[in-house]
Amino acid sequence: MRTLIVRLSTSYFKSKNGIHCKKTIRPLKRLSSGYYDILEDEIDAIGVQEAVEKIENLYACADGIYELICCDCNYDWESGCLEEFNYTLIPYKKDVDNS
Repeated sequence: MRTLIVRLSTSYFKSKNGIHCKKTIRPLKRLSSGYYDILEDEIDAIGVQEAVEKIENLYACADGIYELICCDCNYDWESGCLEEFNYTLIPYKKDVDNS
């Protein structure tokens, strides 16, 4: 199964241009399995801004470790291929069997 585990962190800072809030999404390669760079493909296809905007609950999540999963999947009625989808972050829970 393919999973993408990410660390979400927020930083606040001030510069001569204003006050800033920055969310960082960092893939955790060792915790991810299979194809971990789902988001990288999305960025190559549609750009950073659109890819980040597809993460539905990004600004509602506190700093921590999350699994990035697909949601709101829409399939083509003829071919059955996945056409559109969004992402959501769910808190990562370490598998008890693998600890």
